[in-house]
Amino acid sequence: MPQLLTFLLAACGVVSAAHAHSGGAAAGWWSSWTLTPFIVLSTVLVLWLYARGAAQASPWQRLGFVAGSALLFLALQSPLDALANESFAVHQLQHLVIHALAPMLIALSAPAAPLIAGMPDGLRRRLYAPIASSRPVRTTFALLSTPAVAAAHFVAAMLFWLLPAVQERALSDSLFHNVMHFSMLAAGLLFYFCVFDPRSPPAGSGYGARVFALLAVLFVNIPLGAYLSYKETVLYPAYGAVERLGLAPLIDERVGGLMQYVPGSMMFVLAVLLVLAGWRRRETRIEGWRRRGLVRRELEETGDLARRNARLGLTLAGVCAFMFAAAIVGGILAHRAH
Repeated sequence: MPQLLTFLLAACGVVSAAHAHSGGAAAGWWSSWTLTPFIVLSTVLVLWLYARGAAQASPWQRLGFVAGSALLFLALQSPLDALANESFAVHQLQHLVIHALAPMLIALSAPAAPLIAGMPDGLRRRLYAPIASSRPVRTTFALLSTPAVAAAHFVAAMLFWLLPAVQERALSDSLFHNVMHFSMLAAGLLFYFCVFDPRSPPAGSGYGARVFALLAVLFVNIPLGAYLSYKETVLYPAYGAVERLGLAPLIDERVGGLMQYVPGSMMFVLAVLLVLAGWRRRETRIEGWRRRGLVRRELEETGDLARRNARLGLTLAGVCAFMFAAAIVGGILAHRAH
């Protein structure tokens, strides 16, 4: 839990001042960089802290953290933020980055050690340590980071911010829009830090619980994305009733649904495969310890479990490929029909 708390403390400052979407984005989108000073400075601060402690991370972890942070910054400050005011599809792409892709990359990078190591001693002792050691804070994060609660929070954020009335208010109320972005990022970080917790059980959540949490979110995302992809009526008139960045309103919303359906679902399946791979590595290590007489005999069956996990992973990969093909074919047919 220290790694999640550490990043959230930094990310809160970055997102809390997120600028509202600017009007007329379609006319000069290429120059619509928000570049809110507070967000820029906060992002630089986070990356500076990470760079100071980067020796604690592997090259792949450094790449993941920088990529996730950069994607989050671009989603909030680049022309994508301005275009999202004009198109439901672009808005869904932005939310996919904020809610899932950036949190997934950051969580996979396990940034706790570099961020803590990069803090100046005074900041670490006077700010981070008292907060991280506070019993209410630790209890709250322990509850929110359990697989069931984290998955429920993730799904609730996904569904709530897709309600048409909520989307309409977010487009016209900058403060409400900031709350939207922050809550989506918080839900994504809590969920993916739980799923990719580098600690093995019992310190971290059980791998089976992590897999079931991912599957639960996936089985909500699939029908939701399918509904938005193939619906026959416009649900979000606030984006425009005539044309949205060259697309008819219904097509724009269907493309947004495909964003939710295809890349969103693919990410969850990929996450399942990554968790299964981590589970298998742990079981292989335990099996090696058992053969050297370092663990109890109760763990003898881990090799069989690892093989079953590999078969399950291949099955899920096949399901993923089928869903991807079905979504693409369905989207092409729906586009031709209109």
